[in-house]
Amino acid sequence: VAMAMMNKSAAFECAPLVSDSTKLLLFGSSPGSFHPEDVMFDAEANIQRRNADDNLASTISTIFKSQYLYSSAKDESVGVWIDFLTTWYGLPLWANISKRNPLTFSEMVQTRASSLAIRAPDIAYLLRICSAGRNYDPVWQSVDPSQVSFIAGALDEKYSFIGKEWRKRFGIDYHEIKNSGHALL
Repeated sequence: VAMAMMNKSAAFECAPLVSDSTKLLLFGSSPGSFHPEDVMFDAEANIQRRNADDNLASTISTIFKSQYLYSSAKDESVGVWIDFLTTWYGLPLWANISKRNPLTFSEMVQTRASSLAIRAPDIAYLLRICSAGRNYDPVWQSVDPSQVSFIAGALDEKYSFIGKEWRKRFGIDYHEIKNSGHALL
């Protein structure tokens, strides 16, 4: 459903993002490697990423626990998460989303803060197990590169570079979304 909506959206003024032959769709995400000898694999970078994701997961868990110690009202719990999310989405990774699209930013932070007030342990757990630093194995061996669509925001320097590089090296279908940062925001 989301892909059908994206294909019809005026924001995506390009060829359809998926076709009947698409088997794997990556949205500005860590693709791992197509081959064990992939030169884009960097063991030290994976360790650093794993540690950073584990630290972020610990921070999320700590905030979740502290919201029950320091506040009794739901609005106060959400407020703690708004501070965290405002700082998080202020990182360069997100390409100034608060300035590029303030209304979307405000709505997104409010929605995600409400969700984190309830689901933070789940998010922390997923962050730990799905960390790009842990998921770099060549899991794509069963997928033909011509059946992969990789979509990244043009303002997401890391993943737009990866998408272009994979298109050049492996022939994947790469789409870049204008005025979008990480996670297509």
